[in-house]
Amino acid sequence: MGVGPAPGTLARPPSRTRPATRLRDRLAVLVGVLVVGLVHARVSLDAVAPVQTKDEIGYLAAARLFATGDGAGLLTPDYAGGYAVGWGLLTAPLWWLSDHPPTVYGLSVALNVLLAALLVLPATAVARRTGLGTPAAVLAAVVVAMGAGRLGYTGYALPETLLTLQLTTLLWLLLRLWDVGPGAAASPRRSDLPVLALLALVLAWLPTTHARMLPLTLLAAASLASWSLARRSPAGALALTTGLLGAGAGWWLNGRVEAALYGDVARTAVAAEQVAGLQVGDALALAVGHAWYAAVAWLGLALLGWSVAAAGVVDDWRDRRLGPWTWLAVAVVLQVGVGAAYLSGRLDEGGRVDQLVYGRYGDPLWFVVALVGAAAVLGAARPARLLGLTALGLLTLAGAAAVALARNADRVAGFVQLNVPGLEAWAWRDEAGFSVPWWQASLTAVLVLGLLAAAVLSSRPGARRRVVALVVTGALLLGLALVAERRNIEPRDAWIRSLFGVRELVEQSPQSDVLLVVDRPLLLSGNALQWWLADRRTTVVEAEDVAAAAGPGDLVVAPTATPPTGRDGTAPELLGTDDTGTYGVWRLP
Repeated sequence: MGVGPAPGTLARPPSRTRPATRLRDRLAVLVGVLVVGLVHARVSLDAVAPVQTKDEIGYLAAARLFATGDGAGLLTPDYAGGYAVGWGLLTAPLWWLSDHPPTVYGLSVALNVLLAALLVLPATAVARRTGLGTPAAVLAAVVVAMGAGRLGYTGYALPETLLTLQLTTLLWLLLRLWDVGPGAAASPRRSDLPVLALLALVLAWLPTTHARMLPLTLLAAASLASWSLARRSPAGALALTTGLLGAGAGWWLNGRVEAALYGDVARTAVAAEQVAGLQVGDALALAVGHAWYAAVAWLGLALLGWSVAAAGVVDDWRDRRLGPWTWLAVAVVLQVGVGAAYLSGRLDEGGRVDQLVYGRYGDPLWFVVALVGAAAVLGAARPARLLGLTALGLLTLAGAAAVALARNADRVAGFVQLNVPGLEAWAWRDEAGFSVPWWQASLTAVLVLGLLAAAVLSSRPGARRRVVALVVTGALLLGLALVAERRNIEPRDAWIRSLFGVRELVEQSPQSDVLLVVDRPLLLSGNALQWWLADRRTTVVEAEDVAAAAGPGDLVVAPTATPPTGRDGTAPELLGTDDTGTYGVWRLP
């Protein structure tokens, strides 16, 4: 496959190394974890309130349900949806540490930062499996951890960081399970049981974290089944059975949580209906857009990584195994296909611009393939074919994406920034809204790929020239991510989060009940403000129903543009507004 010291093989690092080398390797890993942790912590410092209100609060509501038995108190009556419970299972103990919603939110983001830092460990292990030494493997892991498609999700109470950790760990486990290469005989694994136990856990947890991971989980289960049959391993069969039963239990639990929180309006059922209404032409256009996003948002590294995996499929099939490279190559195709099929049903029903180039569904997996691409930059032994396939793929996707975007430009409006973090550096917010930065992102990816090709084709594996080229790519990834944060993401988040200043006004009147006036255009007063007041008795009402629903001394949170009136038509007392003057708090006489 062109990676590592022997084409077509994966070299196991030797198990016996000198003490000085072991110390160097451990220090390299420690430095990598600290650097990634500090950078992700820095961009998450302003995470004090939900921004993606439905998504973040949906996950936190599931966590609260697990911890306290009450999660519906975080949701308004018109809140429709449902979110897989894998992230909620991990964050549920946070509600035991504190029942104060702002504190729990901060702890959830802090946990995401910790997971982002720990992601360096399995990422380094994956890169080492391609034949790199530990310092080089750490460098590859740190570079991809700085991309906007990874950095852009950490500062929210969302499961994308956990999904990335699960997928990276899954590839590492499959690489260990299908242990091949010249180092295997010299360093045999003492037991398969730890690998199989972890693999069973990931198989159970991955689809429980998000339903779109189900096809990737089944594909990994097929790989484990193939290994178990080839090795005639009862332990492998037990791990496979345990993992699938765990995934089934997670699916059942998800259904129970959806019923408890949302009643008959379940997100899983809605998603199934959307996939059933697949429009083939729209799905193909979206698949092109999603694949183009993966190629340009990761500056060609993800596409290079897929080329490595595709070349590795030849080795897998030659050896008659459903191995790790087959899993990764097919997983990319499945991920693009599932996301495109799901979103294609929305284009005729108020589709958004970001859905054309959706990144959020794929970025956890794009991190993994970009990691393999970064490792190939440092260690590819026969790079010409890989780079040629990558360049052809990038140019083809860029051209096809231009056609697909033009075809659907008149069918979409509006956008959600969090869904396309890898494009935010080029897409300035202005009065015209968001337009896909096709030529800017495509040209940048082409130039970076040219830089990498020049370094790789003119030097041997591990050469300083390759290291410098990858470091420059990593610096550019980080620079683009920081530009996106400063120019677009931070101003948007700061504006939304400033609206929660009304919480302090409400907390000054601890004995009062609170009425929240529905404000659908801003999508805030219901879900988000009720989240902050989860420890109070709150009622969500329409503006015209305030007088009938309110009692003497109650507080009313409403947009300042539509102030409430009392039962007898008198104006209540305005206690104050948020920092932007958008929301106010009134006390009824």
